[in-house]
Amino acid sequence: MKFKNHISALVLIMFSFMACKEAHSPRTILVPANYEGTVRIVYAEKCGMTPMKENGREIVRIPGNGLVILSTENDVRINNDFFLVDDKGNQTKVDQVADIKDRVSGSPAILAGGTVVTGLSSHKDADGTVTATGIECTDFYLYNKGTTVIKQSPFQPQLDSLTNSEVNACRAGK
Repeated sequence: MKFKNHISALVLIMFSFMACKEAHSPRTILVPANYEGTVRIVYAEKCGMTPMKENGREIVRIPGNGLVILSTENDVRINNDFFLVDDKGNQTKVDQVADIKDRVSGSPAILAGGTVVTGLSSHKDADGTVTATGIECTDFYLYNKGTTVIKQSPFQPQLDSLTNSEVNACRAGK
């Protein structure tokens, strides 16, 4: 009887793992070939785009301003692969590095930043409840061509301003 319980538990764990693996697709992030600087991905905005699926991977295209707004939740378990895409659609894989010192000289490299919340605001509901809202995003630092320095900080006023503007326009349906 104990043996059957162990097998049942093992089968349950395997199905849970498979379901979890299925729910967290790897992601391909396509960035314009001439872009360099911070790539920001905003998550969990109802008005944001839903990534396409191709061969079991989510496909996210970063526009020329480096900012994309997604409807999906942030999941740090997702394996991101970055590619530079030229005008003809040719893709070049970008190496992900833990430290920019690990970058191979002259080749593109991406460094993951942290998840930040920007545009934090609060309002009081009719019942007196105070609700705080913010914009959740993750920054990645793309070193491309001759880039040697990118401001790696969760406080980037120009990027935060662009993020607030784009998300507010998205929320307003523009």
